[in-house]
Amino acid sequence: MSGIDVSVCRMIPSSPSEEDRKFLASADLVLLAGGDVAEGWNVFEKNGMKEMIVQKRYDGSVLVGVSAGAVQLGLATLLESTTMTKRLLFQFTPFHVEAHDEQNEWWNLRALVNLSGDGSRGVGIPSGGGLIYGPDGSLEPVRKNLAEFCRQGDQIIETLLLPAAADR
Repeated sequence: MSGIDVSVCRMIPSSPSEEDRKFLASADLVLLAGGDVAEGWNVFEKNGMKEMIVQKRYDGSVLVGVSAGAVQLGLATLLESTTMTKRLLFQFTPFHVEAHDEQNEWWNLRALVNLSGDGSRGVGIPSGGGLIYGPDGSLEPVRKNLAEFCRQGDQIIETLLLPAAADR
């Protein structure tokens, strides 16, 4: 945060105090960190942060997701690839998000898009890359190509989204 001149920061723990809740309620920027997607989501639901983060979105705060945090901003995640079980997430984007799974050729993201039916989309953010999702629905790759998957009928169409030349 210091790199972008944000000096008033606070990490909100899994068991937030009243002071932590007040700080989050007044925040203009909320960063969802990485880790385990499902474990983090369980914490959000258990401690009431899920509702607070939803309210922050409607209040106009900037939401930033890193790794698992980026996934949580999307539609859903695949909890169990063997049983194809999915869990709904914040759904702040109209597509599924996966982070740094390029070594597995985005297997879980492809499966999730396929499972979600015709017209569903997924975006894979590779290690070291980023994605800006604009208020107008635009997607802007940062530093690295993004993998986009769309289900059209019984096919999965893959597209590479390229960052601006200055980012490469």
